Amino acid sequence: LSIDVEGYRLGSHGRTAPLSFTTQLKANGTSVTGFPANLQTGTLAGRTTTLPFYLWELVLHPRMPVLNIHIPAGDPFTPETISESLSKAKAFFAERDYPYRFALCESWLLDVNLARFLPNDGNIVSFMRRFFKLPCHSLDEPSILRWVMRRDFCKRELASFQPQSKLQKALMEYLLTGGQVFDTLGFLELV
Repeated sequence: LSIDVEGYRLGSHGRTAPLSFTTQLKANGTSVTGFPANLQTGTLAGRTTTLPFYLWELVLHPRMPVLNIHIPAGDPFTPETISESLSKAKAFFAERDYPYRFALCESWLLDVNLARFLPNDGNIVSFMRRFFKLPCHSLDEPSILRWVMRRDFCKRELASFQPQSKLQKALMEYLLTGGQVFDTLGFLELV
């Protein structure tokens, strides 16, 4: 993958940040070497790390069964309702002997940049902080625009947009001052 100077995939959201490095992954019988993800920010580090197999356990891999978290629009989004929903999912899938260990979610709601313009004790930032984060390829337009502004919203409309909510206003001000929000892949352990 081509990674820009901030640790995001080159070209994410149509950005033109300069190339910093291209990822590589090397494995032999005793270790694996690659570019690690910062699990707090969902970006990739510009230096390689070698992990010896005898010190590490592979716990999440491409063929592993996982739960996929869907975030329905309009439902309550408090920490309590999120915890209750995750508990119900654990019970439901445990009754069916589904062999998951992790839940995954891909969303703008997982980007650490949200804490730059939203209340740190708010529901959205609280949700974001539950997850370990990994980079994912983002669309040309940030998906937050479709979900917070309106489905057909384009970034070039920001300067003339009339916000109708506190979230729209905060997002608009943040983006107009150069801020960015990325789609992020998050995972959490549910055992």
